[in-house]
Amino acid sequence: MADQLNVNTGTLAASVTYQNLVVSGHDVLTMRRTLLSGESVVYGQVCAMRTADSKIVPYEDGAGGGDGTAYCVAADNIDASSGDQVGEFFFRAVLNKNNLTLGDTGNTADDLSMFDDLRTRGIYLVDSVTL
Repeated sequence: MADQLNVNTGTLAASVTYQNLVVSGHDVLTMRRTLLSGESVVYGQVCAMRTADSKIVPYEDGAGGGDGTAYCVAADNIDASSGDQVGEFFFRAVLNKNNLTLGDTGNTADDLSMFDDLRTRGIYLVDSVTL
């Protein structure tokens, strides 16, 4: 369990279950952001923010337009297949890298640029731990 602050509502939830992704004992910050129409992400999926419109998209290592810079991690399953969809994303957390979802672009949990991108935003990835 971890404390979770939702900056959109200002509420603090003292007991949140994170399906072995969030490392216990660390605070978590989530924010609501818009997932681009036509995309979908699953809980724990690494995401990027497009520079053109500041919408969230699945992270693709090496892609242009912001898609290749890891920005946040999905805190829920979000389906924007029929239009832009607002969803919850982790922006500060310590996460188990072995339980991340990296999409279908050949990304790996050992992608150093992804680690650096997320770390500069307050998301720290650690090896498998007892959760």
